[in-house]
Amino acid sequence: MSDIEYERLKEAAEREYRLNLEAIERIRHMEHALAKSTPSLPTNGKPKNHATPHEPKKAPPQINKGGKVISAVRKVIVNLDGKFTRNTVQAALEASHPGLDIKTGSLKAVLKRMVETGEIKVLTPAQGRTGATYQRGKIVGAN
Repeated sequence: MSDIEYERLKEAAEREYRLNLEAIERIRHMEHALAKSTPSLPTNGKPKNHATPHEPKKAPPQINKGGKVISAVRKVIVNLDGKFTRNTVQAALEASHPGLDIKTGSLKAVLKRMVETGEIKVLTPAQGRTGATYQRGKIVGAN
């Protein structure tokens, strides 16, 4: 390799190195600007309840759901035909009761209780990640 070729190669490597450093700096500045302009997201993907300096934080609305969950589930199940799953019930609840926020664990507990009382029957038990399949039994208090 001649001295001229060596100098050209060295200059090309130095140019590439400077461009890489500039790109890294641009990314760093963009991250800082983005962090300042948008609120951070928690792991569940929903924005945090940020308050402005002049406005106090608002607590999320609390709903006293004592008995509302099971009665809503009963009303939904009465309108379902044939087989259904927890996901089917949850989708129907969200459509018919949009203000009622029911957690998955609560819905599972209600369905389990309804199986124990005979209001619904398990056709296919839950297995691994596949949920149980249910069928309507004798629903009490569905009105």
